[in-house]
Amino acid sequence: MDLFSSQYEFLDEIGLSFANPGFFVNGQWKGYSEEITSHSSVNNEVLGKVRGGFMTDYEEGVKACCIAAKTPVTTRWKIVTEIGKALEAKLKPLSELVAHEVGKPLSKAIAEVKM
Repeated sequence: MDLFSSQYEFLDEIGLSFANPGFFVNGQWKGYSEEITSHSSVNNEVLGKVRGGFMTDYEEGVKACCIAAKTPVTTRWKIVTEIGKALEAKLKPLSELVAHEVGKPLSKAIAEVKM
């Protein structure tokens, strides 16, 4: 079984496909280097794959963070609040992903995602 299994349908709810870019920089998902396979700790089945980046991608991310740090605190607070709401709206599928990846009971994964 893999990501396309009905057992992992929850991944569609959080926008994941079988192969995913691995990092977010300057408003874009990116990933160019070799694929890293993610396995379920529960049954060792493949959950999906993610691509990493290169040093230049890391440097672009650091530059973007330096620019973002100049954003007023109130604006950053509003953005973080919206991110929190979006994560809360996807609590169950995110928790299922954590439970499969690290082999935790769903109740503990929910508690972890809520943190």
